[in-house]
Amino acid sequence: MANRVNLKVSGVTHEAIKAEQKGDETIDDTLQRVLGLTASINDVEHGIASYLDDNQREQVDELVSLIRDLGGFEETIEEGGGTAGSNVHRFVAEDSGLTIATMECSEDGYIVHYRDKEGDLNNVFSTVYDAEDANMDRIRERVRERVEGALRRWGDRSTSE
Repeated sequence: MANRVNLKVSGVTHEAIKAEQKGDETIDDTLQRVLGLTASINDVEHGIASYLDDNQREQVDELVSLIRDLGGFEETIEEGGGTAGSNVHRFVAEDSGLTIATMECSEDGYIVHYRDKEGDLNNVFSTVYDAEDANMDRIRERVRERVEGALRRWGDRSTSE
């Protein structure tokens, strides 16, 4: 279940927030921008996984750290840049400039993608909707195997061209 809180605001406040919205921002996006609540790339809890429940956020933080420790990555965050508007943490090989892995978080769950042999981003595992059902030992093993392989195959500019 998503980590949400309902707020009651007056009509005047609601209209003021709506007037601040840019493009396809949600009210939450607008409030975060206006209040200066943007999270750093290292702050998974308040960044890409902010909508997830506590257990899912902890798992996402662990997997982001695992991927980060596998190699030299440049990292970017795209809010709403993933499937169905999910938030995406991209791990880009410093040498080749290719995205090696992504962590995608939506309101309901999370998933990791890796660059496969054909060069496509493919799922490492099925989307995790319930943290208690996740076999974290197996997920960690698969993430490590897939991302290390993708980094070997696609991380070096001289071998990826």
